[in-house]
Amino acid sequence: MKLVLVDMLDPESPIGGSEAYTSNLLNFFVKNGFDVKLIGVSDSLKATASSEYTFISLVNKSKINSFNFQIYLFISNLFFRLPNESIIHVQRPDFLLPFILFQPLNPKICTLHGRILESVRLKKSPLIAYIYQAIESWCLRRADQIIAVDESTKNFYEKQYPEIKDNITIIQSGIDLNKFKPINREKIRQEYNFHPTDKIILFVGRLEAEKNLNFLLESYKMVSAKVPDAKLVFVGEGREHKNLINLAKDLSIKNVHFLGAQHPKIVPEIINCGDMLVLCSLYEGSPTVVKEAIACGVPVVSTDVGDVRNIIKNNAIGRIAENDKEKFAESILDVLNIDRDRCKKECKNISIEFGYDKIAENIIEVYQIARNKHITLRR
Repeated sequence: MKLVLVDMLDPESPIGGSEAYTSNLLNFFVKNGFDVKLIGVSDSLKATASSEYTFISLVNKSKINSFNFQIYLFISNLFFRLPNESIIHVQRPDFLLPFILFQPLNPKICTLHGRILESVRLKKSPLIAYIYQAIESWCLRRADQIIAVDESTKNFYEKQYPEIKDNITIIQSGIDLNKFKPINREKIRQEYNFHPTDKIILFVGRLEAEKNLNFLLESYKMVSAKVPDAKLVFVGEGREHKNLINLAKDLSIKNVHFLGAQHPKIVPEIINCGDMLVLCSLYEGSPTVVKEAIACGVPVVSTDVGDVRNIIKNNAIGRIAENDKEKFAESILDVLNIDRDRCKKECKNISIEFGYDKIAENIIEVYQIARNKHITLRR
């Protein structure tokens, strides 16, 4: 099977979310002998080939955003043609547009990593949101198959575009259980200069408006008033970074640390340092970081977004918290006192479900459906 993966991904340093999803796909398909091309971003703007896969870098990753990535997708599609049997798998609906226009003979799949339309409405002007929705609708109606990472995402898009209902399949995101697993917490804390008595509350992800991190700081202020050893640690970068620093100062909150974006190879170590991971997003799909934390034996406090209710199945491994800063703070305080040994045991049992091999097999089935459907339509 020939496959083209399309995402704003630097394969040397995937960050999270769709990038981790695409990176896991890439690694699985390479390991299983697929002919894979990756269209993404990096510091070097050129195509490179190895014995494993072909990588085409379109944009310097320091300048990347969805708009200029889309522009370069258009330009690149003017100059290359893919073998007709190559399956094109993109990670945003609008990334399908140039492939629909310029690669009409190829089967096309899109994965929906949450409610992208809501994110555009939150961050962009009404005019931009209107244009985006028109493109999104046009592309999804022409996709051969659509993968939604959770049921709420599927329901949202079926309500927006009822005509795509028969083409959507739910396949949750998976993780690499060889990377995300418990390690010696005391030892790894020493390496990262955390004190043994610190109560480390971790956020790992993009510092963006939809992550609702002002809410997290306000909740954490209540926690820190009761737990002097608490530390809130942000791992990641984004447009809200400076705003969060300023808000922490305005709220007179101590022990808030910003580690910035970290290389994926050390993210499992950082997660293992934590007493818990927190997530308070306005919306999510199937948040990979929650599964990564559980796989490391670290409990999670999250608002009821995406499919986290299917992950945090009992109070031994965390809490589904109300979207209220006082209630969220109470949930954090509860989890700081849970039985760590029982938590690790429960996390180990649950994390088996997140292994990537079975999830990738389900994706291959979707590829087969898309290819057969596309061949039928061409006839």
